[in-house]
Amino acid sequence: RDPLKNQPNAVREGARAIAHVLTAESRNLGERVHTFRDAFGRDAAEVLNRLAKTYESELGGATPHTDDIFGEVAETDGAVTRVKDLLRNSDRGAELAEQIKEIQQTITDERAEEKRGQEALNASRKARTLLANIDLGRADAGTLPDVEANLNELIGLAQRLLNEAGQRRSPP
Repeated sequence: RDPLKNQPNAVREGARAIAHVLTAESRNLGERVHTFRDAFGRDAAEVLNRLAKTYESELGGATPHTDDIFGEVAETDGAVTRVKDLLRNSDRGAELAEQIKEIQQTITDERAEEKRGQEALNASRKARTLLANIDLGRADAGTLPDVEANLNELIGLAQRLLNEAGQRRSPP
């Protein structure tokens, strides 16, 4: 599966440049380049955009250069085009590698935070599905008192969670 398959050529070129910078500076990263594969994979466009914002004052509003063999300006995102030249500057490899590492870590943290924010919803859906699949007709008669006790406990837990959700939704 190629995460860059549907990306514009400029993003693909930028991803290759990111990979080159990270590979060239791999000894200084403290981790394997593989750890940062999303920076030159699925998150490449976002990393390039954030690099452009980080170095905005230095890059300015540079106009896209011609990289087409016919001298035509390629239709690319301006941020990606401006960052490509910066990434090609081998004198700044260590600085850029560290910046890419930090950007990728931020993106990863944001994704984890977003996922954490969905945990309660996902757990409640899973619980609903599990409860809906309980088939009391197939239960041994000897287990029914324990099933009833568990269900009563679940009602109590559900009520507490409903109260907490109501309080969080409308603070006093």
